[in-house]
Amino acid sequence: SWMFRTGGPLEIVRYLPDDRSTQVPTDTGIEIEFNQDGASGVEERFTIEPAVEGRFETHGRTWVFVPATALDPATLYTVTVDAGVGMDGSDRTLSEAVRFAFETAGARQADDPRIAFRQPMSEVRPDDPPVIAIDVWDADGSGSSMTVEVILYELPTIDKALDAVTMLSIDRGWASRSANGSVPTAGLHRAGALEANATLAWPNQLLHLPTGLAAGWYLLDVPQDGRPAQVVLQVTDLSAYVLASQTRTVAWVNDLADATPVPAAAVSLADGATLGQTNPDGILDVPTPAPLLAVPDGATGRHLLVVAAPDGRRIVASLGDEGFSRFLWRAAASDAWWLLFSTDRLQYRADDTIRVWGLIRSRADRSVPDDLELRLVSGFEADGPPIARTA
Repeated sequence: SWMFRTGGPLEIVRYLPDDRSTQVPTDTGIEIEFNQDGASGVEERFTIEPAVEGRFETHGRTWVFVPATALDPATLYTVTVDAGVGMDGSDRTLSEAVRFAFETAGARQADDPRIAFRQPMSEVRPDDPPVIAIDVWDADGSGSSMTVEVILYELPTIDKALDAVTMLSIDRGWASRSANGSVPTAGLHRAGALEANATLAWPNQLLHLPTGLAAGWYLLDVPQDGRPAQVVLQVTDLSAYVLASQTRTVAWVNDLADATPVPAAAVSLADGATLGQTNPDGILDVPTPAPLLAVPDGATGRHLLVVAAPDGRRIVASLGDEGFSRFLWRAAASDAWWLLFSTDRLQYRADDTIRVWGLIRSRADRSVPDDLELRLVSGFEADGPPIARTA
């Protein structure tokens, strides 16, 4: 017997360099392989940032972009193939854009310590010396702390602060050597340089600045080979806690100067759309607007809100700060269920019998579903092929 499939959609099945690959040679070409012969119009829908001059070649189902000169070292490149790539003799087209990024190799010292801030934004009260969570790699291990140079730039407006947080929120944690993707400091007022103390004991790796700052927004920049470590620091005594679910969005605004709630504080989206004002207890509770249910532009994983007190003080509040959880449970199952699973060990033999019990109810109405299947899958790919399954 035999069979074949006809009329399938045009798709990209492979590209080289792979997405989020690092240490890519600077003399690489860029290959894009389709699942069918005869792809056309790739040149018009191909972009690479930063821009690179080059030519295209075709080898069967593979299109190859050959740069005219070597790529820049220690640089992050993003390649996009827009939807609409066609096929000779067919009206089928590539239905969705495909985007991937890679980082070219660069010179590196083996003992060069590297610092990264764990979040793109932090807050501190005026005049309190800031303490900010960091991650440190490749320290020589000879001590429990080290001295770090921090350059302080003023962000003159809240719009500048929003732009900087948005830039730093894009997940580029896999890239380490390229400087592009960081907040440009040209044109920003340099407020000074500080010698900060970095404590190295994991997991409490912290950067301690030696002095407090006046109210305002700042960009903290730690120079290092390749990408600098950067964080936006909000210095304010206005405090905002925000939380959004699929149905309700809550904001709670307080004044840290006198430990009182802030009534009539306006809460809005970063684009200016207003959600409402806080009540006398400093609380706003409204239906979640549609923009907060969408994936943020640039896949930053977070939405930004602006809270404005009646006296003119403002603070940026972030929704979607997942911290370490996004690395540990990125492929968690549906948010419609509460999930708790514990085991008595982390490793099993291939012939072990595992006994499992559980209670399953809907989070919305506490009903018990009629038709469920328990699946054992490998790794964090919840939709992968199951090793075992049972009703």
